[in-house]
Amino acid sequence: MIVYLLHRFLADIAVQSPVNKMSPDNISVVFAPTLLQIDMSTPESAMESLPICQKIVRVLVMRKMEAHMAVRMSPKINFTRFE
Repeated sequence: MIVYLLHRFLADIAVQSPVNKMSPDNISVVFAPTLLQIDMSTPESAMESLPICQKIVRVLVMRKMEAHMAVRMSPKINFTRFE
């Protein structure tokens, strides 16, 4: 449940990127190390796994953002006129 809410929250932030400058790329830079627990035992291992983790977070945020935008853009159907 917490992961779902966080995922939705990050997508909401990304939707507002023209205002807050937090695009899916920027969100992935900030949250990937924490969300996916990158191996920080050596600088080399951290630098090796960081781009992969950022890509995972970026794709997750973009997918949720696209779904969020599709819902917002879908036409509203008024069923009362069909009754």
